Amino acid sequence: MRKNRLNLLPANRISVLIQDYFFRVGIVALVLSTVLVASAALLLVPTYSFSTTTLHTKEAYLSTIKSTQTSSNELALPVRVKQLSAAISVLTAVSSESSSSVTIRHVLAVSRPGAVLSGIAYDKDPKKKPGTVTITGMATTRDSLLNYQLALQNASFAQSVDLPVSSYAKDVDIPFTITVTLKP
Repeated sequence: MRKNRLNLLPANRISVLIQDYFFRVGIVALVLSTVLVASAALLLVPTYSFSTTTLHTKEAYLSTIKSTQTSSNELALPVRVKQLSAAISVLTAVSSESSSSVTIRHVLAVSRPGAVLSGIAYDKDPKKKPGTVTITGMATTRDSLLNYQLALQNASFAQSVDLPVSSYAKDVDIPFTITVTLKP
């Protein structure tokens, strides 16, 4: 076979054949791209239907949630706000007062030579402003009991100290009950 072939067709016929060839190739490319686009569109139909179904389901769920929240929460909200306000006022009142453990530590810090404590009772009624501490114990002598009573009166937390006079009836081993009214 020879590499150099002769084309016996005239030039205008050759150009018509070349145009015809490119026209057919273009038509084939157009048909293939149309088939490709149509098949892709067909494959997207299930995805579209699933998306729209999911969207409608979620919208229905959201509307039911909104309807249940608005009906129950709107009615309960003022009651809940009132309860929270009451709780806040109680907590504010409690936070401004000293705790019982701090008060008892102050009582125990008072010097008491010759007096042995057997009990401490703290009474704080929210309606009454000053609380009271009741101290029970045994004093070795009258002087030690008097010194302890004076030490409690001079304490910074005590407004008044009450000790019955009958406690001084004995000379030694004196049982006592002192009531300390706290400062507000």
